Amino acid sequence: MKIRIAFMLLLLAPCARAQQEVQLSQYMFNGLTLNPALAGSYEALNAQALYRMQWVGFDGAPRSEVASVDGLITQSNSMGWGLSLVGEQVGLMKTMGAYASYSYRVRLNQLDDRLSLGLSLGAMQERFGGVAAGGYSNNGLPLYDDADDVLAPETRWRPDFRVGAYYNYGKIAYAGLSASNLGSFISLQPDSLHLNNPHIYLNGGYHHYFTDEWKLSPSLLARYTLNENPVVDGNVAVSYNDKAWIGVGVRMVLPLNGQQSNLNNALAIMAEVWVTQSLRLGYCYDYAMSRLSGVQSGSHEVSVGFTLARKVVVAKDPRSFKAIDN
Repeated sequence: MKIRIAFMLLLLAPCARAQQEVQLSQYMFNGLTLNPALAGSYEALNAQALYRMQWVGFDGAPRSEVASVDGLITQSNSMGWGLSLVGEQVGLMKTMGAYASYSYRVRLNQLDDRLSLGLSLGAMQERFGGVAAGGYSNNGLPLYDDADDVLAPETRWRPDFRVGAYYNYGKIAYAGLSASNLGSFISLQPDSLHLNNPHIYLNGGYHHYFTDEWKLSPSLLARYTLNENPVVDGNVAVSYNDKAWIGVGVRMVLPLNGQQSNLNNALAIMAEVWVTQSLRLGYCYDYAMSRLSGVQSGSHEVSVGFTLARKVVVAKDPRSFKAIDN
């Protein structure tokens, strides 16, 4: 049993360092977890939850949960609020976090160009070792040995905050820049595992309308962590009448200073559909393109969202010839 645990820790050690925050393929539907400037971006009460099972069939593989709710503070749509919960377990390491977000949104012109600035404040709990963190293997055996003092549980709390900016070019294009895990600058506890490096996220996308109902939406998300390999997610999706959405994507870990790391390389197929006017469901399957491909059966994400219906004032955007919401 100890040999099995040791092998798992050695294999997941680089993953635990590189994946210091929850990794999502459906990041476009869970923007608040990446950028606090998106609080209130739906201009209605919006709730989202997601569960990710990474590398199914591999003992100790990451399991992630995300839940968030956000809305507007003022009727002028200039300020937004948000609350989010995140959790992840990777091997014997379990993290949980809670955040409150605020955004200030500026409408730049009558064509609905907007710039948003956001801030999130919260706290993270990190737990390493112990039965609760270790869980059980596929054979039902505990991953933690009570007689092994090396794996005795250790828990700590630390404050955390995030900042972000987001720009919308009408309903056609968007770009965002955010930084997270910034609590490491004010943490009072030593980080012997080097798990608290700040993260930088840069994302953007474009909507090309073929007709009033059909559109093509490519998007890109780049993530960088100090002393780790950058990760880039590229996606392209086709949607119908903003009610059904299907897309494909690729995740690539770029070499840094000649270091090769392809542990998180993957292909993804994802879809989302509005079941009702307010309820939407999403699913994503990731196929690993790494040395783990032969010992696991891919990754799964399931998401559910709810947005309160609101009155829509229709206007014409001359840049896209599309009806937009005011």
